[in-house]
Amino acid sequence: MTSVTVSTSGEATVVTATTAGPQGADGSQGPRSMTIKGPLAGDNFTLFRPDVETTITKVSSVVSNGSVTYEIRYAANRQSAGTLATVSQQITSTTTGQSATVQNQPIPADNWVWVEITAVDGSVEEFSANFIF
Repeated sequence: MTSVTVSTSGEATVVTATTAGPQGADGSQGPRSMTIKGPLAGDNFTLFRPDVETTITKVSSVVSNGSVTYEIRYAANRQSAGTLATVSQQITSTTTGQSATVQNQPIPADNWVWVEITAVDGSVEEFSANFIF
């Protein structure tokens, strides 16, 4: 597990990412998850960079309270606007989570994949997403 602390507008944001790593005979991607404590609109965090073509089949998210709107994007150049891997999704579930609509798959090899928080409503303490490949 990796934990990174980033200072955003004077407030600390903690992003925790986990992975099961390569699995199976073909080295396919295992499930990955990420948690952002105290998400803010405008947050933008790199999640991973696969070295083989990768297809996200499901993204499920949950918030501690309030709501978070987010997008998952990818591109070879991390500074570009990127391609949407999910439709912009507002998450309000605090219990069972909500699934995003996945699109524009597969993700090409050697592309950066990141999350962009586009809106936060209420006092969200934590936003988590799980990725299945």
